[in-house]
Amino acid sequence: MPHRPLPGIHELRIFLVYPVINSQQDVGYNYGLGYIAAVLKSAGHDVDYLVIKDKKDALALYLSLIH
Repeated sequence: MPHRPLPGIHELRIFLVYPVINSQQDVGYNYGLGYIAAVLKSAGHDVDYLVIKDKKDALALYLSLIH
């Protein structure tokens, strides 16, 4: 059951970024970010994420932030 934010604490919109550019790691699920997202969601926050796999993904994120 999701927790409600404490009185005086508002729901936050949180965006997590997992960069794996030029990494030798497999671009799979990141359990650390998954755990953080689960805790934040259970506290009532809105959480989204993006995996940046290459320069094209990084450029798309940058362009979305400046427009």
